[in-house]
This record gives sequence, C-alpha cells and structure tokens, in this order.
Amino acid sequence: MPYKNTLEAIYIELNEIQQNIAVWSSEGEIRNIDIDLSLAKLRDVYDLLLSLKESSASLTEPTEEAGQPKPQREENKKEHTPATEPLEKAEEKERPVETKTELQKQRKAAEVRKSIVEEKSSLGEKFSADRPTLNEELTSQVISADLANQLKNRPITNLSSAIGLNEKFEFIHTLFHGDKEAYEATIDKLNMATNFNEAYTYLNTQLQWDMSDPLVQRILELIRRKLIVNKNES
Repeated sequence: MPYKNTLEAIYIELNEIQQNIAVWSSEGEIRNIDIDLSLAKLRDVYDLLLSLKESSASLTEPTEEAGQPKPQREENKKEHTPATEPLEKAEEKERPVETKTELQKQRKAAEVRKSIVEEKSSLGEKFSADRPTLNEELTSQVISADLANQLKNRPITNLSSAIGLNEKFEFIHTLFHGDKEAYEATIDKLNMATNFNEAYTYLNTQLQWDMSDPLVQRILELIRRKLIVNKNES
C-alpha cells in the first residue's frame, strides 16, 4: 500500500492529540503551551493529508485510451469540406478512415495530457503557496520538539487518566493477554505505589515482564512522571 507510512504518521499524530486531551480532562486545566502543541500536531496532520491528496491525483491520470471515439464506417461518414476550410483539413478528410481515427486518438490523448499538466501545475502552485517556507518549517519543528519534550516531562496525578484509549487496548492485548481485569488491578496497584522503586519491583517480580520491552518502558515512563517528576526528584 503506497500510503502506508503516511497513514501511520497520521494515526500517531492523532493518537498523541487524543492523549493530550485525556490529560487535560484528568487535571482540570489547560495551559497555552498544551494548546500550541496540539495545534502543531494538527498542522502536521493537515500537511500529511494534503500530500495524500496530491499523490492520489497523480495516480488517477487517464490513459490515452480513455474517451476514444469509435471508428465510423466509411459508407456512413459523409462530410462536407467548405471551400474556406484550411488545406490541411481538406487533405485529412481524403485520408482512409483508419488514418483519420488514429489522428483523432492522438489529438484526444494530447488534449487529455495537456489538461492534466495544467491541472497539476495549478494544484502545485496552490500547494506551494499554502506550504510554509523552509525556515518556517524548521522553526515549527524546533518549537514542536520543545513542546513535546515539555509535555513528556510534565507530571501526572493518575496513571489511568494519562493512558490513551488506543494505548490501553494495546497494553491489555499485549502485556495482559486480553485480561482487562488484570490490567485494571495492576494500574490501581501502581497508582498506590509511594515511590518509583516500589512500582518497578512490583512489575519485575510479580508480573515478570521483559523490562526492555517498549510497552513496558512506556508504563515505566508514566510511573516516572507520577512518582519522580511530580516530586521534583532526580
């Protein structure tokens, strides 16, 4: 699927926006920096969708066979050549039916190609005008990275509220083998932990997870934001 990477990027951006909104709901306040971060992500989604639209337009170019007129039988084709018609057209009508049909095909294909080129040029100019300059894009990326880093280090008060819906399903399916009750019991246990070492030991001894697994690392990151960042510990 040619759009797979772009669709995955859109999915990731939308999922992060959903997680940000979940954090706002759990904490009861919204800061300007959080809104700026979500707006930056929405802009990335907009750019990705525009690139999909442009790619889709380029794949819908009609072939030269489209819209070709059916050959007419010579005995039914009666044409009159006015005296004022150019000599080239008069000579064309004297050619065999097969030759004239081929010329019609070529002209029709040329018209189609010209129309597509003009449409692409118009869309390209519009797309270029809407897109930011290289300097603006670089500046936006720096700002987005800084906002993302600040959000990553932002304290949380409740693990359950900080976990997005898609992320929750992934935890249940992969780490808890579809056992929703086991997932909820574990999150409640981690929420009651008084320090990071207590939570880490519980996961390592009771669940015996591979602590290097990316999903386990994600849970540890959430625990760190609740138990370490929230207490300004190193």
